[in-house]
Amino acid sequence: MRLTLHPEKTRIVDFRDSAFDFLGFTFFWAVSKDGTGRPLFGPKQAAIERFKDKVRALTRRTRPMNLQMVMDDLAPVIRGWGQYFTISHHGNYSRLDAWVRERCRAFVAKRWNRNPILDAEWPNIRLAQMGLPSLAMMRRQVKAQQHPRP
Repeated sequence: MRLTLHPEKTRIVDFRDSAFDFLGFTFFWAVSKDGTGRPLFGPKQAAIERFKDKVRALTRRTRPMNLQMVMDDLAPVIRGWGQYFTISHHGNYSRLDAWVRERCRAFVAKRWNRNPILDAEWPNIRLAQMGLPSLAMMRRQVKAQQHPRP
């Protein structure tokens, strides 16, 4: 097949010294307070930005759809991204969840010509009941499967 390695992409690194990216994840060494450390990995920043771009496109406030239709389009994107990336040790999934919910609330505010401060009508539980998945919940489920309690 005469395959060759790309000289800029193929390298051997000690990730205690520098982080590296592979398959959408960033692998790095986390040093603890006692001086020891352990390897961790999380979603690459570019992967997070691509996810946000997809969510932005689906929650554009000028889309001629109602919120349920937007949620139906948004749910597979969130679930797919979450299924791939929530296996990681590091990542602020609750912050991403809050950002997605804020996008949904802004969509509703624009559709109803309301002030976005009136978010009391759209609590997190109501958005979840409408079918909005939670990345933080997915991460907790993965963590529970990795470390089952006796």
